[in-house]
Amino acid sequence: MPDKELKRLSRAELIDIIYELQKINEEEKLQNQKLKEKLEEKEIRIATFGSISEAAVKVNGVLEAAQAAADQYLESIRAANADSDIKLVAAEKRRSEILQDANQKAAEIIHSAEKKAEDIENETSKLYDKRWNEFQEKANEFVKVHSELSLLIKKEK
Repeated sequence: MPDKELKRLSRAELIDIIYELQKINEEEKLQNQKLKEKLEEKEIRIATFGSISEAAVKVNGVLEAAQAAADQYLESIRAANADSDIKLVAAEKRRSEILQDANQKAAEIIHSAEKKAEDIENETSKLYDKRWNEFQEKANEFVKVHSELSLLIKKEK
């Protein structure tokens, strides 16, 4: 997502993005765990198959070709698992980059909002001071006029 689009998003939208990224991360971790469990299960099966194959080779030399095929299959599984691991590492790296970028954008938005709030507070304070001074001047004029009226009334009596 381009920087300009991220800057236009609200805090809630950014939090939603971060939440979605975390959900995706958790789903990927769960999927990775399932793949690891499947791999372990396959390795156990392969190890068992290997033991049976060794016994069969001792009994009958015919199974040597089958063992070679099993070894080749095992290598292909290991290669596929290595490829999955590489993809997983790349996905985790990308997730980390996205999350870091989102956190940075969120920090920038928060900083900008705090600056705006500070500016508004300063403007409000200036306006308050100005209005208070105007009020004091009018109040002082009123008291002065009122005291002059009081003096005039006292003189006429």
